[in-house]
Amino acid sequence: DIPRVLFAADIFYEKYKLYTAWDSPQRARKSLLRALLFYTEAAIAGIPSDFPSPHEKVNEILALLSQEGQPIPDHLLATLYQYFETAGEFK
Repeated sequence: DIPRVLFAADIFYEKYKLYTAWDSPQRARKSLLRALLFYTEAAIAGIPSDFPSPHEKVNEILALLSQEGQPIPDHLLATLYQYFETAGEFK
């Protein structure tokens, strides 16, 4: 159910912001990675036209993760590859 997946992604993204404000970097990163997973999985499955594309959020999360300098887990790299293949955009 794509709307629920997008809702969960939004919740994890907001949790990332809260954990960052509370100075809990490990929990913040974990929430950010979960949000990224849900946004990309939703896009791969196909988002209905009445829902906004998560493309901006995905790019924002990738920018945040690149600032950390830590590697992205392998399972997410595979999902990102599928996401960018689906979106017709490779980085």
